[in-house]
Amino acid sequence: DLAEQVAKLKEKMEAESGWAGNIFWVSKWTVDTLLKVRSELIKQPEDEPTEGTTDSGAPEIQIPGLEGLTNPLGLEGQYSMPRLTFPTQ
Repeated sequence: DLAEQVAKLKEKMEAESGWAGNIFWVSKWTVDTLLKVRSELIKQPEDEPTEGTTDSGAPEIQIPGLEGLTNPLGLEGQYSMPRLTFPTQ
């Protein structure tokens, strides 16, 4: 099985080696897509949170009767809790 794959790849290499040394003309449009910088390809995240979410994008939770409760376990970063907001009475 491996020997067959190696033989096929050698045949393919021999067939394609005939193209070596040739010059190919391609459009600028084709090459420009290959030369883009990563920042041009990937959309940057928005700085402003949408309505109804916290800075981390997690939805806000409102629990009546638990005023002043914020991150009781002290978890930060990846494990942080959504911001809790409570209605005033």
